[in-house]
Amino acid sequence: MTPVDQEFIHRPEEGQYGDCQRAVLASLLDLPIGEVPHFNQIAKGDPTMFWESLQTFCRSKGFVYLTVSKNAGTAFFGDEGSIYHEISGPSPRGNGVSHAVVGCNGEIVFDPHPSRAGLAGDPNEWQHAFLVHTSPSPEMVSKGSNPEVKTRRTRDAAGVLHFLTREQMAAEIVRLDAIINRPLADDFLRAVSTEAEHQRQRWGSDHDGGKEPADWFWLVGHLAGKALHAQAAGNIEKAEHHVITTAAALANWHRAMLGKTDMRPGIDGEAAMAPALTRETTP
Repeated sequence: MTPVDQEFIHRPEEGQYGDCQRAVLASLLDLPIGEVPHFNQIAKGDPTMFWESLQTFCRSKGFVYLTVSKNAGTAFFGDEGSIYHEISGPSPRGNGVSHAVVGCNGEIVFDPHPSRAGLAGDPNEWQHAFLVHTSPSPEMVSKGSNPEVKTRRTRDAAGVLHFLTREQMAAEIVRLDAIINRPLADDFLRAVSTEAEHQRQRWGSDHDGGKEPADWFWLVGHLAGKALHAQAAGNIEKAEHHVITTAAALANWHRAMLGKTDMRPGIDGEAAMAPALTRETTP
């Protein structure tokens, strides 16, 4: 991050719009301010034009601009070093407009306004904004294939989430797949959420044609029956797992009601009723 002062003070009555956000972006990207468009002056108060021009510029640099609340922004900070970002809130000059400054790990480190007065208002109501990488820029590609160099340059230059190499992405897929496809029972709500995702991956719309409410009913009954038989046989671990799979099926039934999943129940009515009809008691 290289501190860059803003060029224009906000005086809209004179046709001059402030460029604090422009200066913050220049600072985060290590650019001269002349290489960053004056988005406010271009838009002249039109918010749609302002954000479209800002995002177009950010994308041309290989980033998207992401704004979150301060509380959500803290999730971006960890033990990986300094994360530079934007912090915005009420201007201390009392002119009823927002002001933008540079932050590092949630703290203000540079105000591009000549006053260096920072922000006003309740800090808990400020917003954080991050430049999130979409793809490596030509400059970064030309620096070589060392993944550590790429990651460090991305983070230090703009305080962004680092992008992953192919090897890192493959490792992350393996890690996430292991989480999704293993039974979990120690934390019920987390286990239900994970199992529900596993079910959606396993039984997509191509699995079978079962999509009526009755099909969901039979599926839930079938899974609950497994829990019943397992507990009756004294296998509490298996019974707990079946309780979780039953709850996950109910969660997916709810999502299906709202049109949020194309999962289809993986059992028909006759198959679901078979254990009950035959009084099957094996776990």
